[in-house]
Amino acid sequence: MKKLTALLTATALTASFAASAASTNHELQLQVSTDANRAVVNVLNDGAPLTNYPMTIKGLNSTMNKVTSDQGTVTITNHGSHPQRVTFIVTDPQGNTVTKQRFIARES
Repeated sequence: MKKLTALLTATALTASFAASAASTNHELQLQVSTDANRAVVNVLNDGAPLTNYPMTIKGLNSTMNKVTSDQGTVTITNHGSHPQRVTFIVTDPQGNTVTKQRFIARES
């Protein structure tokens, strides 16, 4: 009986610690929408826009470091004569990276 009580206590403590850890682990998300030669990227944390959040953009013949606007967005435009594949990268404070790739049409 003592072993059962100890096991139930340990299980309850483990579940409690896991729940508190989950509540402090926020999910970083990227939403990318493209229209013609433009891409708009939304950076969200648990569904809320992140303002002034750093982002790396690879493509369009360079690597750029951008920061999100007050609405949590970054907009880029392909002014080139060829379509481009662009990679958007953000990293959360724990070092987890979220990456999205999109194909952006050429300027018409």
